[in-house]
Amino acid sequence: MEDDVFWGILYYRYFSPKGWAAVKSMYFGHKTPIKRPFIAWLAKRKAAMALRAQGQGLRSENDMQSLMMESLAAVATLLGDQSYFGGSSPCAADASVFGVLDCLLHDGFNNPLAAYLLAGFCEL
Repeated sequence: MEDDVFWGILYYRYFSPKGWAAVKSMYFGHKTPIKRPFIAWLAKRKAAMALRAQGQGLRSENDMQSLMMESLAAVATLLGDQSYFGGSSPCAADASVFGVLDCLLHDGFNNPLAAYLLAGFCEL
C-alpha cells in the first residue's frame, strides 16, 4: 500500500495543478516573497527526483490513480470483516495503513482519491 498510495499522494500534492496550488499556499505561503519561489521550486524538484528514483514518477496520472485504487481495494480485501489486520488487536500493519489513510483523508488538499476511499471502503 505504501508503495502506491504514498507516492500517489506525493504526486498529487506536487504535480497536479490543484494539489500544487494548495501546497504552495499551505507550505510556502509564510515564507518571504523573495524566498518563496526558490523554496517552492526546490521542494518540487526534490519531490520529482524522489518519484523518479522510486519509479512512480515515470507513470501517468491515470496509471497512478489506478494503482492507488487497486491498493486500497487489496487492503480492504485483506482486512475483510476484521477490526484489525492482526485479528483482535492492532499490529504494525494497522499503524502503517492508518498513517497512509490519514494522510490521504486529512491532508487539506481535497485529493480526489479521498472521495473514492470514503465511498467504496468504509471498513478502512
